[in-house]
Amino acid sequence: MDKKEEIKQWFNIAEKDLVAAEQLIKTSYPILSEIVCFHCQQSAEKYLKGFLAINNIVSPKIHVLMPLLQMCETIYSDFSTLTTPCAFLTNYSILPRYPNELQITDNDARIAVQYAKKIQELATEKLNDYLNSMTDKDNREFPSIQLIINGEKRQFDAPITVLQLLEMMELKGKPIAVERNLTIVSFRQYAETTLEDGDSLEIVTLVGGG
Repeated sequence: MDKKEEIKQWFNIAEKDLVAAEQLIKTSYPILSEIVCFHCQQSAEKYLKGFLAINNIVSPKIHVLMPLLQMCETIYSDFSTLTTPCAFLTNYSILPRYPNELQITDNDARIAVQYAKKIQELATEKLNDYLNSMTDKDNREFPSIQLIINGEKRQFDAPITVLQLLEMMELKGKPIAVERNLTIVSFRQYAETTLEDGDSLEIVTLVGGG
């Protein structure tokens, strides 16, 4: 599994846990508070582990939130604002599974959802920053240019030469004439003529007479 796929899975599962908690708040009566709080803890745990994955850190196989939060804080200090939400949610990873361990109220469930959303908000902000940085990197590595070919605007990855363009258009070796910005490009210059953004090309197929 590559890095982007791993991050995607962490965030997708985290979101599903939070959606499940919100749906239970809305639809269950009485509110299934223990299950709501469990899903909120699970959502928070996965968002934190997803953030660590963004930063190339393998998450420890633990369910308590505070050590995960401390790892996140060393990377991005704003995670310190999540101390209260994580401290509140961390007990719900295991204790709701056993009888008489916690007395969880409907209000606890509502607070758990609010805190899970706070964790979602910050983690998702960092995810978007990561995705934007990857997009910028891709754009720098593979910039595109717009060419006007026989009056039609078309996008191509740069750099691209006249010869490469003709190969893409399946015109290499055919009897054609190429005009670039009102100047004829000779056959010998095809391989060394690099096209630039905004170039206007006229490509004409030559038909022999008899």
